[in-house]
Amino acid sequence: MTEEKDVERRLATVFNQLLKRPARSNPLSGQGVTLSQWALLNQIAEEPGCSQRRVADALSIAPSTVTVGVRRLEQAGFVERRPNPHDHRARQLFLTPAGQARSARALSFAGQAPPARSLSLRWDTLERLLAGLTAKEAETLLALLEKGLRAIESDDSSAE
Repeated sequence: MTEEKDVERRLATVFNQLLKRPARSNPLSGQGVTLSQWALLNQIAEEPGCSQRRVADALSIAPSTVTVGVRRLEQAGFVERRPNPHDHRARQLFLTPAGQARSARALSFAGQAPPARSLSLRWDTLERLLAGLTAKEAETLLALLEKGLRAIESDDSSAE
């Protein structure tokens, strides 16, 4: 195996292990919402009237995951779906007053930290990962990951 392929395999292994790690604890436990539900509530609060597809795109999660989450939030009385006046097939998402209150309370409790945009890699996992690095190592890791991300985005934009 070439050294480059070994690095790719090791990086994939590390990220897969990070993604599989359960959250150590939910900082919102006792607030009546899970981290995933908070992310959905927060996104709907940021874009009242958005579609489920828009929420899925914004949070980088599968539309089916949003469907299940929105259904649960709707059953809990936090979200309502209304017909889109411009497209009778589509539904718009809005927080109910109870949803607005729950979202505000969770945001206040969490110290204004936004939920992770991607629900796969949890905040506490990242914090624990970075705690094992010096400030310089963390900055180097971040710079290298951002450089790799820019390369991917450049490839994506040139393919369009």
